[in-house]
Amino acid sequence: ALVLFAVHLDRPGKLMFDEVHYVPAARALLTLERPRNIEHPLVGKVMIAAGMALFGDNPVGWRAAAVLAGAASVAGVFALAWLLTGRMRESVIAGLLAMLNQTLFVQARTGMLDVFLGALLVWAIVLLLAAFAVLIIVSPYRRDRIFGFMDPWADAFGRGYQLSHALIAFGRGEWFGVGLGASVEKLFYLPEAHTDFLLAVIGEELGFAGVAVVIVLFFWLTRRIFIIGRQAIAL
Repeated sequence: ALVLFAVHLDRPGKLMFDEVHYVPAARALLTLERPRNIEHPLVGKVMIAAGMALFGDNPVGWRAAAVLAGAASVAGVFALAWLLTGRMRESVIAGLLAMLNQTLFVQARTGMLDVFLGALLVWAIVLLLAAFAVLIIVSPYRRDRIFGFMDPWADAFGRGYQLSHALIAFGRGEWFGVGLGASVEKLFYLPEAHTDFLLAVIGEELGFAGVAVVIVLFFWLTRRIFIIGRQAIAL
């Protein structure tokens, strides 16, 4: 990725796109002048300034830090895929697809802030997932809960009891349900049927149609919340 992004980095030899804003801001940091574009994040401009300090005030210097951030984004996508799949081949394919992505290619060769945001965001997700994985590994209780969620049928009468019966309830409902109030799971098998597993009971009694109505209602409610929020801003 470093080689691909760095080839002919000096072309074009003039400021392009938003480089007209961020390169002068980086110059101001190097010369200790009054800060520019204070509304934009400082970290990216500091990175651009570091590249200019190393390679000079020229097209390579303007874009050197962006190349590093682009390569870091590719490495982050590889690490994220490996954490999610645990397979090398799929992770390599994900990294290659990221490296050949046209948007990332352009951003990694331009002295703008977007590529730094992307790299930091990807690595933040990677570190969050890694920390989550560590918390699971060091605690047998958490590990059993996660594995039980992933395969409830492996221990349907133990740690997978609730989820397995929730799936049975959805299965019994089929398209239009067994009828309102006719759920069997809520009476004898499904724990906390009135709270945690309410949707499973709806799926059993009203079927796919009832679950679809619930999802549509939540969509409508969310849309109304956004509309009311916009109206409140306009007041």
